[in-house]
This record gives sequence, structure tokens and C-alpha cells, in this order.
Amino acid sequence: PFEGDTPAFERARARHDAENRWLVREFGALLGASRSYAKSLAPTSGGGWVGDASEGVGLGGMLAGALQAGVERLAVGDRNGANGGDGVGRVGALGGASSADAAFANALERVGTVAASTTADEEMAGPMAAAVGAQLLSPVADALREIGTLRNSLGRRVDECLVGRIRRFVDDDLAAVATAKEKFERARRDCDAARAHFLRVGGKDANDALDSAREALEASRARLALAHTHAEGVRRYVLLEATRETMTALRRFFDDAASVVGERLRDAMAASEEYETASRARAEMNMVGAASAAASALACRGGVSEEEEEEDDDGDG
Repeated sequence: PFEGDTPAFERARARHDAENRWLVREFGALLGASRSYAKSLAPTSGGGWVGDASEGVGLGGMLAGALQAGVERLAVGDRNGANGGDGVGRVGALGGASSADAAFANALERVGTVAASTTADEEMAGPMAAAVGAQLLSPVADALREIGTLRNSLGRRVDECLVGRIRRFVDDDLAAVATAKEKFERARRDCDAARAHFLRVGGKDANDALDSAREALEASRARLALAHTHAEGVRRYVLLEATRETMTALRRFFDDAASVVGERLRDAMAASEEYETASRARAEMNMVGAASAAASALACRGGVSEEEEEEDDDGDG
């Protein structure tokens, strides 16, 4: 193939061109799903990568969807988070991770099925898919879907036991204290007004109004004290309980994911490694052979070949 514009060289070049077109088409289709999957593992609030200063520092990992959409909203208090939102943002973030797993799994199974522009390219799909090991990707795709389901379950569990508990403490318990305080302040103002009215005009009606205002004030004082007591009690354990249950959910997730990747994929990974090792050895051998042939061809073009030099030496002798 290296000896000038021979028919063999042209046939080899045309075949390689067609194969490269196939590779660009198939791996280009796979690249988008790969990027989405990788970003789903470590998203940031800016949509970039964890540790990328240009995008800001995100929470990263599988918990990013739940924590960013929930805990950050508790901090800023927007209408979709701590202030009584319906949590659509959190669910959407959690579903994104599972969707990325499924999309990547589907992309792996579609290797060799992307629409071709010519019949020749279409006929090449089977052999080329086998050449890149597409037949070994189905177990990996199945595992990715299972892990995606586990990640989604983890995210919902974290959203429930971490984000949900903290949100309820902020929205319910602390808000109850604020509401009770407002009612107490209003009752105290009403009592002060009733007292001033009684001192100004006197009489049975004014006295009854003052007694009623005092009762309302004491009732609101008791409710405020109860709300304070409840919030003071809950604050002692809510964060510890939420983080402990989060770590329990994480441990369960990693145990289940290890089972999927370890036990169920053991045979598939062994077959994949065997195919990969053999393919790598064959590629290296082919590269060595091609390099040797290219060197010989270039040597012949640059001067006298080794055979001709030996014949000259024999003639001189």
C-alpha cells in the first residue's frame, strides 16, 4: 500500500475513508450522551464542573441535584423552595441524573445503528460495530439503567430526609414561632389599648373588654412559649437526624451500586477486558508492521534498496 498510487493503495484508502466516516458519525452521536452523563455526575449551579472557578463551586456528585435545588433555596428563600414551593425544581434536578444514565445507556446500545448516508456505509455497520466491541456493551447499558434508577431513588430519599426535614423546620417550626410572636405582639397592643380605654372611661363594658384582652394576651403568650419550646427541642436533633439518614441512604446506594457493577457485571467486564487486551495487542502488532513497511518504502524511494546494495557488494567482490 505504500508503493505509490497503486490500485491496492487506493482500495485501502477508500476503505479507511469509509470506516473513518462511520467512526465520526457513530462516536459523534455517542459523544453528546457521554458529556451529559459526565456532567450529571458533577454538576454545578452554573452548569459547569466542580472546581471550575469560572463556573462557581457546586455541590457536586449525586447529591447536587437534591441539595442545590433544595438547600440553596432554603438559604435564599425563593418561592420554589423554603417558602412553600411545590418542589418541582428539585424533582427535575433529580430526574436529570436518571435521564442522563438512560440516555448514555441508549447511546451505547445504538452504536452501529445511526442512519448512514450511503448503502455502503449501511452495510459497514455490522462489521464495524463488531470491530469496536459494540456487542459487549449491552450489559453495561443495563447496569447504567439500574444505577440510574438507584441514583433517582437516592436523590428522592435525600430530598425527603435532608431537604424535606430542614425545609419543614424552617417553614413549619420556625415559621410557627414567628406567627405566634406576631399574634402575641398584636394581643399585647390590644391589651394596652383596652387598659388605656378602661382608665380613660371606666365602666363595666370597658372592664369586660380589658379582661377579655388580658385572657387573649395570656393565651397568645402561652402559644408563643410552646412554639419556642418546640423549636428549641427540634433544633437539637433535626440536623443530626437529617444527615444521619442521608448517610444511611448513601451507604445503601453504594452497596446496591457495588452489587450491580461488581457481581452482575463481573463476567461481562472480564469478557470486555479480554477483548480489549487482544484488540490492543493486535493494534500494536499492526502498527509495528505498518511502520516497518513505511520505513522500507521510504528507504527505497530515497535511494538504493538493501537488495540492490547487496547485489552491488557481491559484484564488487
